[in-house]
Amino acid sequence: MALDFPVPGRGDIGIETIGAGGMLGWSWIFPPYRWQFGAVAVRRTATVEFSAEGVRRLIESDDALGRQLTLRLMAVVVDRLQASRGRLLELYGHPTR
Repeated sequence: MALDFPVPGRGDIGIETIGAGGMLGWSWIFPPYRWQFGAVAVRRTATVEFSAEGVRRLIESDDALGRQLTLRLMAVVVDRLQASRGRLLELYGHPTR
């Protein structure tokens, strides 16, 4: 999956590619539960989708599971922020004259 985000005046900018075993979405765990990035399958892809409400209920009802899922989700969030930062620096770090 090719992950992108909209940049005003530049359109959708690719930030990273998510391969086998990677996690695409995390916005479902934090209010307001809206997508922050877009994604396009670059080749035939098999995916697994979970019920966001169901997973949030599991996190609330099982502290150990909730802790593990939260740690793993936060690792994905940090990765996405770093990738986004890197792409923005590539785009705007050296302004054209």
